[in-house]
Amino acid sequence: MGTNLQGLPEASSLLDDDVLHARIIATADDKKLTWATLKSIMPSSDSTVYDISDGVDIEHELPDATLIVKEQFIKRTGAGTGKVLFTGTGIQTIDGILISDYELWPENDEVILIPIGENYVTKGGSIWHKIQNPVTGLILTSALSVSDNFTSGLDVDFTPYVPKGTKAVRLVVGGLQAAATYAHIYSRKSGDANISNTPHANSEQSSMLFRILVTGITQYEQVVINLSDDYKAEFTANIHTSLTVYITFPLEFLR
Repeated sequence: MGTNLQGLPEASSLLDDDVLHARIIATADDKKLTWATLKSIMPSSDSTVYDISDGVDIEHELPDATLIVKEQFIKRTGAGTGKVLFTGTGIQTIDGILISDYELWPENDEVILIPIGENYVTKGGSIWHKIQNPVTGLILTSALSVSDNFTSGLDVDFTPYVPKGTKAVRLVVGGLQAAATYAHIYSRKSGDANISNTPHANSEQSSMLFRILVTGITQYEQVVINLSDDYKAEFTANIHTSLTVYITFPLEFLR
């Protein structure tokens, strides 16, 4: 078995199961790690499952990403209302967001984390998570006060309905148009400067969710809504007179 300049085994010679994924770290002379110390901070298991109870949040502390390369699999089970809250050193992030801004919330929510340098990334990148028991009913039933204007339209806060780290949601949006005019319903993540504040006037087709083609009948469509960093989305339409918009609770979330 070879050694490196710190007197630790070479990575190529680590063949035992318990050290196969170990990372040898060259540190300053006054912060050397012995091989025994390095092994002792490696988790004996890289999977953790929490059975969540009602109202009980559990903190999951991630090891220093620079000292471990095993995949970390964390899952929450049970139908309780508690959450798994991630903690770790302040410099570490998960997919670029602070560890403290990441959580497992819906039933059977899970994540596989891979340490990269000082940070973690989720295995497979962003993926859709199905909410096991989505809330029935509507988040919002509302008329619009103005036409074709996001900032004066509907600003919906999804914070209570999705876990931290969510980038988008899949849900159902409906519209009832009483007047004999086609309605175009639009959405963007709150404050998104890349999409015009007046999407209909500027032909922002990428932000259009659907068109209501029949008056007097509520039309529903399953759509994807992009969320801002504070989990908000804006909605507007080309007309507002006699138009009612319906928004359901999320069915899935992208993280």
